[in-house]
Amino acid sequence: MHGLKNISVKAKFMMLTSIFVIGTTVFGALSYMTINAVKIDGSPVQHKIADLKTMRADYLPPQASLLPTNFFLYRMLLSTNPQDIEKNKAKVLELFAEFQKQRQFWMDETTDASMKELLTKAYEPADKYIDAVQNQIFPLVAAGKMPEANQTRHDVTAKLFDLHEKAIAHIDALSTQQLLQAEVDAANENSRRIMLLCVVLLAALGISATMAWIIASGIVRPLKATVAMLHQVSKGNLSRRMDVTGTDEIAQMGTALNETIENLSRAMSQINTDADVLSSASEELSTSSQQLGTNAQQTTTQAAAVSAAAEQVSQNVQTVSTATEEMSASIKEI
Repeated sequence: MHGLKNISVKAKFMMLTSIFVIGTTVFGALSYMTINAVKIDGSPVQHKIADLKTMRADYLPPQASLLPTNFFLYRMLLSTNPQDIEKNKAKVLELFAEFQKQRQFWMDETTDASMKELLTKAYEPADKYIDAVQNQIFPLVAAGKMPEANQTRHDVTAKLFDLHEKAIAHIDALSTQQLLQAEVDAANENSRRIMLLCVVLLAALGISATMAWIIASGIVRPLKATVAMLHQVSKGNLSRRMDVTGTDEIAQMGTALNETIENLSRAMSQINTDADVLSSASEELSTSSQQLGTNAQQTTTQAAAVSAAAEQVSQNVQTVSTATEEMSASIKEI
């Protein structure tokens, strides 16, 4: 699951959507295959089709059997009108052609070995029946020998027809058995495919739900950690960092946030260092100001002393000048 952390969030959601779409597609495909495999449909249309097939099988003569042929052969031998005889003969020949067509069809379509063996046995007396009708009965009818033709029907073709009908009865019994087995197989196949559909549906839902939970957890959990760390940052704690794994957008956000807090912490450290330097410079400036004040006071005192000395010198000069004048006056007097 750690590999998902290296996939973008968009790709994760696309993956989740793809899983759901694939699961739905597989479910639909299996449903379609199940319907086509077992052909189970309880709709009114299907019932109508089944009823029409049953009605056609009940009312129309079986073309893969000699039963309708034997019926028209019997009518031909009972007819006294030449037109009816020819009409029934043409019908017999038509049924022979249809019988051969159906024979070829079922021999080609039948894949079950036991069924094909029964069909072969059923066609053996049928071939002899057709040969007897065409090569014995038809020539007798054409010669007007109806009693001999009826006797041949009774002695030859009737027995062959009975053998054919017995073989057809075996085919009917086997086909009924296979039909029942096919219905059981269809029911079992239907149950198996329904179970498979349920498994596929549950698997798709389970995988989708698991992927959704993993993707949601991969998004929500880092977001909660980010909110918790931002609360700590708002309180002035710049020491916490996010645990980043993967390369998706969430991981990129965590990396950018860690870099932002690192830069902010570095800036705050620089500000604190600059504040310490400024405080030291301020103290030095204050000391220098105090020293300048002291030096200025001393200069003022010295200036006052110089002024007093100058005044004393001036007084002394005045005294000397007065004394000089007095001395000069004394000299003049002398």
